[in-house]
Amino acid sequence: MWTQSVTPDKVKRYVAMTLQIIIGCAIIGLAYPLFLIPHHLVPGGMSGIAIILNYFFATPVGLVIIALNIPVFLMGLRTMGRKYVVNSVAGMILSRLTGMSVGFGILITDCVIISAAGLAFRNLEAPLFGYIVLFLSTKVIDIILEGWSFSKLVIITSSKTHEIQDFIINTLERSGTALKSRSLFLNREGEIILTVIPRKQLADLREFIKNIDPLAFVIINDTYDILGKGFKSTLFT
Repeated sequence: MWTQSVTPDKVKRYVAMTLQIIIGCAIIGLAYPLFLIPHHLVPGGMSGIAIILNYFFATPVGLVIIALNIPVFLMGLRTMGRKYVVNSVAGMILSRLTGMSVGFGILITDCVIISAAGLAFRNLEAPLFGYIVLFLSTKVIDIILEGWSFSKLVIITSSKTHEIQDFIINTLERSGTALKSRSLFLNREGEIILTVIPRKQLADLREFIKNIDPLAFVIINDTYDILGKGFKSTLFT
């Protein structure tokens, strides 16, 4: 008997998420002995340190990864109940002292580890392939967490809003929102058009705006998930 807090949809999402985690772990588990370790490719982080130690001391990579991650896991376990307050504060302290973001700091750390692999293995191929692995893994993580960017959010400020609106509705067969606006520099009232269109239609819209109003101000952003008529959510959960 299902309760209000546990529904069939929630169970399906939980099962799907669990299967994705298991499949991802299996792929990573096979990648190390079949590809990364034999070719001395260092992905960065604790795994990279484990592969370097394996090269020098023949230590088992899996056990070293687990050992190195135990302190991190315990720290995360302690702070999870506090809604990441400790991690957030530590990240801001770190940011103010070093002048860099936490994400950039992690990237720098991985680059240092990958570069150390080049010194350890005494060749340039290891760090070069390591940088590629780091880049690809980062992109895959972004895609899994945020989804594919199939659409574009376009924000348009123009004196030809009516013509642009007609093009979006009748030619592109899309909709949008018009908002009242005021230019800070000219102190002039106007409208801002917000619309979300598929990536393949972006070139047509840009070309039309460029021809009809070369002075238009256009902002284009990636959108990773859209809920509404005419769009389908691309996220896994």
